[in-house]
Amino acid sequence: EEFPLDIEMHFTSWVFAPGHRIRLSVTNSQWPMLWPTPYPMTTTLALGGEDGARVDLPVIPQDPGGEWRSPVFKQPAADPELSGFATLDSGNSTGYGEIEKVQHDAQTGEAFGVATNTGAYQYPWGIERFEERIEHRTSDSSPANTSVKGIYALEEELPGRLLRFEQDVMFSSDLENFYLIFNRRVLVNGELKHEKEWKETIPRDFQ
Repeated sequence: EEFPLDIEMHFTSWVFAPGHRIRLSVTNSQWPMLWPTPYPMTTTLALGGEDGARVDLPVIPQDPGGEWRSPVFKQPAADPELSGFATLDSGNSTGYGEIEKVQHDAQTGEAFGVATNTGAYQYPWGIERFEERIEHRTSDSSPANTSVKGIYALEEELPGRLLRFEQDVMFSSDLENFYLIFNRRVLVNGELKHEKEWKETIPRDFQ
């Protein structure tokens, strides 16, 4: 089936100067941001049609004098200061786990990417550290069997006590269902004090 697509893009703050070029990239998947379809599929993009293919962009209006108007921003405010605070590990610039590259598993034929991030901060009352690792895994030949595994830990180093909070999540799918396994643990000075696990099976329902 062939049908027209009218896609509204998100607003950004880009301003394109004369002579600059704009590129539009079209794809039928955005893994790992979106979950793959349960069956392999092929999408064909046909350009043209009655209205052709075009990108409509807003134009900054000119003032009566013919000058282009620029936004007026407030002056940045100074950051608050906390005595005894220091950044020990700033982690990734985005603040989130980042995938450096997508790799292929020669044994299973799966594609996978691993996002990681760490951070550490000094406070007057102690040191706080965190670490995260998220592995996304899928397959071109069997996209129904896709999974994401996340590991996150937060550690509070206090005088005479070390608190560690861990949580693991495994979300996967097959042709019929999604599967969720979630586990949380609390450790004090390396000793497990509390642990709880949740499991749920969710029908795909044409997803």
